[in-house]
Amino acid sequence: MTPSETTLARLADAATPGPWIKSTRGCDAMISTEALGFLFPALGNSEGAHQDAEFIAAANPSAIKSILARIERQDRALKYANTYVPCITTYEHAMKVVNKINAILGGENTKATHTGPEGAGDSKEKL
Repeated sequence: MTPSETTLARLADAATPGPWIKSTRGCDAMISTEALGFLFPALGNSEGAHQDAEFIAAANPSAIKSILARIERQDRALKYANTYVPCITTYEHAMKVVNKINAILGGENTKATHTGPEGAGDSKEKL
């Protein structure tokens, strides 16, 4: 993880659990959470404040953790690909590498099942 991703992960772990909700009190945009049942301070009543409140509510700890987990999986898959793709010498080896990358990315149900190079047999590719 980059330093900013590490900081986001730490802050997401320490933050009030969601879901977070954009609320209004009068004309002021606010953020509330069902977990603790209180409102965060008003952000104001401009259009920008309401848009900010919607963004802040959407960028809740659960959403941040999900994004960071996906980035981590993508980084691992890229590292694996950079290590093994240059070494591929056979079609079968290529399919093993593709399947491993799919598994790292969380796509266990998207295994490559292509039976050979195009024109070499029945294609069952699910990439």
